[in-house]
Amino acid sequence: MSVAAPAWPAREVALIRYPQGSPRVTDFEMRWCDIPPLPRAGVLIRMQRISLDPAMRTWASESPGRGQPIPLGSVMRAYGVGEVVGSDNADYPVGTRVVGPFGMKTWHASDGSDIRRIVPSDLEPVEASLGVVGHIGLTAHVGLRRIAQAKSGDTVVVTSAAGAVGSVAAQIARNLGCTVIGIASAKKLQWAEATYGIDTMLDRRDPELGARLDEAAPEGVDVFFDNTGGAVHDLVMTRMAPGGRVVICGTIAMDSAHPGTGPRHERLILDRALTVNGFLQSHHDDESERALAELRGWHDAGLVRLHHELIAGLEHAPEGLERLLNGDHQGKVIVTIDPEHDIET
Repeated sequence: MSVAAPAWPAREVALIRYPQGSPRVTDFEMRWCDIPPLPRAGVLIRMQRISLDPAMRTWASESPGRGQPIPLGSVMRAYGVGEVVGSDNADYPVGTRVVGPFGMKTWHASDGSDIRRIVPSDLEPVEASLGVVGHIGLTAHVGLRRIAQAKSGDTVVVTSAAGAVGSVAAQIARNLGCTVIGIASAKKLQWAEATYGIDTMLDRRDPELGARLDEAAPEGVDVFFDNTGGAVHDLVMTRMAPGGRVVICGTIAMDSAHPGTGPRHERLILDRALTVNGFLQSHHDDESERALAELRGWHDAGLVRLHHELIAGLEHAPEGLERLLNGDHQGKVIVTIDPEHDIET
């Protein structure tokens, strides 16, 4: 057993109210707490970065659709990366960086069961373990490589292409030799082109979006990687090529409780022999090792990049989540944890 944990105080963000719609700052509470003790055969982790993700809208819901709701008063679920500073487990010695769904907190005690992976010591920056070489990259990789089986020559449409998963998916498709069409909000089009090298970016609110898609994909869409659902989904579906593959990664443009109605695509799916798959990256863990190796290679070579919008201080996590879900961000939103700052505040 080894312990190297300094006496920094601990803080956590609790869910105190189930959101009505998207989560708001007032649905959460920051509170001081004690540093947890080192578990037997476990580890004590000092958090360094916390990921803010669109999936947190579902996680915070009273009716999440899958799994059990977070009990009110409990720490808000979130993925994060931290350093092991106390260990009673030979698999995770002091100094190891680990990733897992540890929650919105500055310290975490783990029995090892919630540790998803060890972060390579030479992976920099550390936030890449929550981005390209983490659950963001894995989600994009599984959707495109395993489910859609995108290949050179395919025309690929990606919604929310300026967001974290969408931008990585678009770059992976480009690396595979695909023609890539990204759809995003107007204010992010030029930024995504410059930052990620996506040549064709279309405004999701353009009243002529259908015509723009026809121009960009005159032979139809072979792969549709959808992060949003809603009206844009309906437009792209009618432009799928025969044998096209649709992968549904998210529905952020829809109110999950009141999704409304839309066109019926059953006949289109039948006549064009389309495949439509929803997926969760967590159901494809057997793919992770191979996928992470490919993602790491692209990351190191600069072939897949992800802009990190860093928010300093755990107290700003609820505000950052609200901004993320409102689309008021660029790239991957990550909260940085500074123990000395936590002492002062």
